[in-house]
Amino acid sequence: MLDGYLDVDRLEFVARDTRTAGVTYGFHELDWLVRSLRIVRKPQTIGEGGTIHPASWVLAVDSRKGLFALWQFLEARANMYRQVYLHKTVRSATVMFCLILKRATELQLTCPSVSLTQYLQSPEVLNLHQCLALDDSDVIAAIKHWSQPNTQDAIVRSLCDGFLRRELYKVILLNEDTYDRLSALKDYIDSIVAQRMSVSKDLADYYYTLDKATFKVLGDEQLNEGQIWILGSSKYGPALTSLPEAWREYTHQENFHECRYYLICHKSMVQDLTRLCDRLRAGRSTSLSLVPPNGYRLLALLGEGAHKTTYLAAPTSKPGTESPLCAVKYLKYEVDLSPDQAEDSDNASRSINDLLGNILGLEHSNLTNPHVIGSDATGTWMYEPLWDGTLLAVILEQGPLRDLGQILDVITQLFDGLTRLHSANLRHSDLKPDNCGFILRASGATPTFTYQIGDFGCASTQPSHIPNNPDSLGSIKTRAPELFGESKRIDLGSDVWALAATVFAAVALRYPFMKLNTDTRDPDVRSRIEGDIQANLTDRLESFRADVETQLPQPLVACLSPCFKDLGERASASDVLKEAQAQRDKFHSLVQAEPEAQFAWERAEMLSTMLTQGDSIDKAPLIELKALSERFNKILPRCIITLAEKGSEQLT
Repeated sequence: MLDGYLDVDRLEFVARDTRTAGVTYGFHELDWLVRSLRIVRKPQTIGEGGTIHPASWVLAVDSRKGLFALWQFLEARANMYRQVYLHKTVRSATVMFCLILKRATELQLTCPSVSLTQYLQSPEVLNLHQCLALDDSDVIAAIKHWSQPNTQDAIVRSLCDGFLRRELYKVILLNEDTYDRLSALKDYIDSIVAQRMSVSKDLADYYYTLDKATFKVLGDEQLNEGQIWILGSSKYGPALTSLPEAWREYTHQENFHECRYYLICHKSMVQDLTRLCDRLRAGRSTSLSLVPPNGYRLLALLGEGAHKTTYLAAPTSKPGTESPLCAVKYLKYEVDLSPDQAEDSDNASRSINDLLGNILGLEHSNLTNPHVIGSDATGTWMYEPLWDGTLLAVILEQGPLRDLGQILDVITQLFDGLTRLHSANLRHSDLKPDNCGFILRASGATPTFTYQIGDFGCASTQPSHIPNNPDSLGSIKTRAPELFGESKRIDLGSDVWALAATVFAAVALRYPFMKLNTDTRDPDVRSRIEGDIQANLTDRLESFRADVETQLPQPLVACLSPCFKDLGERASASDVLKEAQAQRDKFHSLVQAEPEAQFAWERAEMLSTMLTQGDSIDKAPLIELKALSERFNKILPRCIITLAEKGSEQLT
């Protein structure tokens, strides 16, 4: 009763804290639970290894009366930990409170409370009398005193002011794996925090904390002397069952412990540390066997391909204030990057630096502009800026793009980058949604998106050369039709098709010849899909082109339809860029004159779905759809305009 699973402290504080916090999680039948307690003689037992446990008197709960009251108490206690004690706001306030006392102790600050001042100046000699003299009022008075402008130390003043005004540190919830990775990166995080907050590295701990909180549903499982037993009955008479064993049978759970992981930080650090956490979650925790070049530290594995391995990395010298993280890629020499040096064998060693030298000179805002940071006997290390997201991630998380102005801006920027790449006679060869990303810049109230083409692992300085390695043809999902079959052809126009197919996937949630979620990582599956496309290429191509003409808004048809023609008739990247710029300007002018145009496509698509799903024609949505199709007939898809016309005829 003094120290065990059901000690008086646990039985009292759960109900008291529940009332004080104004919640209902911790209420339980305390009186009924106490009335069900029994003093029982536990017989002698022989444990593992022949250990003899002598007979003893133990405290037990009568299962006939108090078992469910006991379960109610244990669940109430667990809920109080989950919902109150370990709530993120409570953890943030607790961390700030501890940091205040830590800093005050380091500086040996004074305050109105004599007892607290004595503790801060000599915490190791605090006696029982001084400890009992301290209470909440002493601490609150000290925090108010230190929050005043005349407090010289900026750290303790800021902490106290934020604590009193409830401007607490922000909390980022973590899982165990991310917590462990962040713990291993403490020195690097200290550097970021020190630079962002303009303090020395040894003071970084005052601006962020990695916090781990654990609670045990049953307390200490090994606490035999304070253990509560369950008194039941059997055919041989009274029977005792240990509480852990009974709880395990009741909940069907083997784990009696729960852990919560937090990253608690100053508001100025939220963006940098959230970005770091997101990247660590996305990366895989794997052994990083490769040795990175000097000046960089590998943090996590982001992806592996036939030609390269991509890592999340951080500079070890001085992290940048804008983006402390970057992508570091290891390109193997056997990659087919210089066809003139690999006519006989794809595995011949060749120079990547020549190709990257051509890319480095481009310096375009819609290209990632990589640069070489090192090399060894088997490959080259390449640096690329880290995107805030990819087109693939956007459409998987948010669904298809429906803001026509945004889509036209995506087309304009990506084809601007491709035009610059083609002007240097470079073929990308692997354009797809996960190789097109964006960088977000929050300038004022309106964020700015810069879309970029990246990942030049399959790029070639000879646009018309067919690589011997089929993997160097790029992703089968966005591959141009001339690259299927025995008599393959390739040119800069193949990039135009692939980039247009990338935009089409972001709008239609499918690729030209397959579904969006088709898994092509397995070579056998990929070969089977390629054979099926090749066997039905003519029919598939005709059907796809018809879908482009009818299902896309007309400004997108004007931009993308020329990209899906045969190779000899296909538009160049510069032609698509000019058309996209013209269509974007027209649409922006239309939105300025009629703001409803910005959402006309999305609304018309919703009305079309309502009409096609019903058994009979609903008059109200049809009238609205007809009005939209007449008002914005120059931007809506032809299939929607046709549906409105046919529906009106049937209704008439």
